[in-house]
Amino acid sequence: MSGAILFATLLIPTPAQAMCNGPESCGILGGFLLSILTVPISLLALFLAIWPATRKSLQAIAALPGGMAALTTYLIIIQAQRLDLAFIPLIHIGLMALMIFLGRIDSKREETQIQP
Repeated sequence: MSGAILFATLLIPTPAQAMCNGPESCGILGGFLLSILTVPISLLALFLAIWPATRKSLQAIAALPGGMAALTTYLIIIQAQRLDLAFIPLIHIGLMALMIFLGRIDSKREETQIQP
C-alpha cells in the first residue's frame, strides 16, 4: 500500500509543477527545500561540540552550511532577485560561523602534563 502511494506521488508531480513555473520560482523553491533538509542536519552536527575529541570534525562539517549559503545566495538572491529573502543564506552563514568557532575551541591550547 505504501509503495503504491510513493509510486503515485513520484509519477504525478502536478502540484509541484504548479509551484515551479519559471526559473525564478524554481530557484526559490529549490533553495527553500534544500534548506529544509540541510539546516536540521547542521543543527544535529552541532552536538559534536559537546565532546572535545569531536570538535575538530565540526570544521570539516561546516562545509555543508557553507556550500548551502553559496547555493541559496545564487538561487534566491541572484537568480530570483529576491533580496527580501536574504535571511535564508544568512542562516547558513551563521551556522557555518558557529561550527567553525566551536571547532576551534581549545585547538590552540596544548595539554600540559605534570611530571613528578
